[in-house]
Amino acid sequence: MQLVNSKGFGAAVVAMACLPTVLLWGLWRQSASEQVSEMERPELPVDGSRHFGETWWKAHERNQASGQRFQCDASKPPLVFLGDSILESLLGTELGRAVPRTQGVAEVLKIYERHWRPLVLAIAGDQTQHLLYRMPKELPGCLQSSSKSTFLVLIGTNNLGAGFSVEQTVKGIMAVAEWLLENTQGRLIFLHLLPRNKPSRHGQLQSKVAAVNGAMDVELALRNASGRLEVNRCG
Repeated sequence: MQLVNSKGFGAAVVAMACLPTVLLWGLWRQSASEQVSEMERPELPVDGSRHFGETWWKAHERNQASGQRFQCDASKPPLVFLGDSILESLLGTELGRAVPRTQGVAEVLKIYERHWRPLVLAIAGDQTQHLLYRMPKELPGCLQSSSKSTFLVLIGTNNLGAGFSVEQTVKGIMAVAEWLLENTQGRLIFLHLLPRNKPSRHGQLQSKVAAVNGAMDVELALRNASGRLEVNRCG
């Protein structure tokens, strides 16, 4: 479902978003963290150290450094990836470390570099509340204020894997959307959660994935008064 007409703006972003994302999905594994923390809520910012400890902090610090180095005045428009392991794989890493399953995936990023200046701010295992914590600290101010920036977001599958309900997960995704609408000026592309046929400790998740995606269509449409939002399916 596309909420706004992409003609004249980054149609290639939308078209290109799916193929690399599906490729990465084929390499993705379930998060090591599949247990709901009673101290966390999907719509409230919190760091991911309860799940991954110092490794998460180091990955977060690397993202901060990448944001500080980012050249906002480059000739190519910025394209920012926000999410979890699926998008972090574009760097060839998982939680900041090279692992066999991400070998060669960084080559996909070169597809985007032909037309945009990409910045990957994703951490494996992250849930919506962790992305909410990271965005204000990792996104450089020049990207937030630039109308030329495009933000591609894929987040929420780890919330379901951790046992959060469909309603809780959607609430977290909407909190991410609302933060971006309030704190950035660019275009926002939200991707549907990708299929999950492998059971988690909380049972089959595919029906929940479908329910989240359906709710995203409705809830994001309600928040699209500015015409800056798009929703796309890659699954």
